[in-house]
Amino acid sequence: MIFEFNNEKELYDIFSGSKLFVNILVVAKKDELEALRKRIVQNPLLSKYLSGQNIFLSLHPQKGNTIDFLLTMSVSKEFQPDILDVLYKQRNNGLLIHTIDIEGKPGYVIYLSDLKKRFYLINKDEHTLSGSFSKEVISNCAKYDYRKAKQSFVLLSDQQSSSSLANLYVNYRVLASLTEQR
Repeated sequence: MIFEFNNEKELYDIFSGSKLFVNILVVAKKDELEALRKRIVQNPLLSKYLSGQNIFLSLHPQKGNTIDFLLTMSVSKEFQPDILDVLYKQRNNGLLIHTIDIEGKPGYVIYLSDLKKRFYLINKDEHTLSGSFSKEVISNCAKYDYRKAKQSFVLLSDQQSSSSLANLYVNYRVLASLTEQR
């Protein structure tokens, strides 16, 4: 299941009272997503590259009857990967950042001090960042090549997606395994 939305402040205001959005967030670990929104997505250094860009939140069933998520964000054309190095040098932002190689992709391990958890972030390509609290999920993402994969999702037409606040994509072949998780 993939939840797609545009990173605009108004969207967060609109969905703040929505049961659908809250239910998706609860399944996807609301506290983790809120910390990422505050510490990374709305970080003053990064927000200008992420504002108005699409964010995709995909849920992945894991061992132990749990669910982890993958957050994938498009970034503006002005974004340069060395911006993340500048973020690394910021003080008192609640983040400890180290570089890492994840399946041949340049990446970062970001320790969020308020959650006491590691978030793995990779520069998937020039204009896409992907991250997860699960090293297994981010490794699979780094290895994934869309050119070799079967199409599991159908894109919405521009007309349909431009008139919606958010889109939900469901891969019905794996939905049963996802609904069995907590």
